[in-house]
Amino acid sequence: MRSLVYCSVVAGFAAQKAASYCPLPSDATSPLYAMYRDNKMDMAQKMLGLPDAWLRCLGAIDVNAIAGTILASAYSQPTCLAALSFATAWSDTVQTEAKRLDSPTGSSSVALNDWPVVTNTAVQSTCVSVINALIPCLGAAIVPPLVDQVKANPCCAGAVANVTTMLGMPLDTFVLKLLNYTTDIVCATQFPGFNGATNQTCGFSWFQAFTSTQPAGNAAQLVERLLTSLQIPNDQGCAAAQGNPFVTTAGVPIAQLFSKPIVPDACVKPVDNLWRWLRVIPSLATASWNNMRPLDALEDGKCFNVSDITPRGGVCVHLTNGGFHSCPFVTAWSSAVFPGEGTKFAVASPTSTLKTSGIAGLVTFGMVVAAW
Repeated sequence: MRSLVYCSVVAGFAAQKAASYCPLPSDATSPLYAMYRDNKMDMAQKMLGLPDAWLRCLGAIDVNAIAGTILASAYSQPTCLAALSFATAWSDTVQTEAKRLDSPTGSSSVALNDWPVVTNTAVQSTCVSVINALIPCLGAAIVPPLVDQVKANPCCAGAVANVTTMLGMPLDTFVLKLLNYTTDIVCATQFPGFNGATNQTCGFSWFQAFTSTQPAGNAAQLVERLLTSLQIPNDQGCAAAQGNPFVTTAGVPIAQLFSKPIVPDACVKPVDNLWRWLRVIPSLATASWNNMRPLDALEDGKCFNVSDITPRGGVCVHLTNGGFHSCPFVTAWSSAVFPGEGTKFAVASPTSTLKTSGIAGLVTFGMVVAAW
């Protein structure tokens, strides 16, 4: 009888230990062990230097189970089927254009008139699909079940708490707000538009502003514009956005970044909203990489010196923000995702209408807009 009791107690302790054990990806009991064994996870760990709590969360996650849950959730949402069709068509278009530009006749010196034609109608169509299909799918069927699966795993409690502290808000809230702010950069409406148009999307405005070169099709000027746009102090942003003279972070005077009258003007406001929102993320205050502080790229009077990681000397990156409150814009804008907030900004406002919409990176000119 005593043997039976003893065995039961031992078995109970063993079961409790097994239930509370959180494996690292390198442990054979981890669902990710196969990936680790193939050096895929090992490389990621070395590069990112993830905290132990994050690694144990990763080590305890069953990727296949989560994928199954997300797929089942996505298939139950009509918006996800529409989003899949849109994403497939967009991917095919991007791959086709990439192959064309990589061809012998589409080298790095390709003229701008060889680029895909981007019209305001095309941008509007993309925004409709993104806002009405893609992001409702992400917001209802992808992000919630993914985050819920992670939160439900006891091995992820520490990682979830850590991420919430770093971001200053729950991960799902951060993701949805990020998608909203980035979407507005492209899908917000500017009025009036260029050449007598009643209005236009800010995505179209940005694309035209960057690619309207003198002479037409000057790829070198586009590259120079992109580099210069990454070196604008906060007190010079208004002048730069309106095509007026300004001074870069390196003290270099610039006659104009954009050629009047094709300038972004008020469309700089959605970009400003994104940068100012990211600027108050708690983790940025202490984040550093190779003695470089990313927050320096946003704060007043500072910049992010990249001379150690790029052969181009004298580049000190700064994403201009916060200096547009008194800028005399000649155009106006309205938000695509924050109703009633087109002319104001509230940091992480809990009362803001939060649509599950975003992902400006899905438009072909996202890289151009990201320069701001």
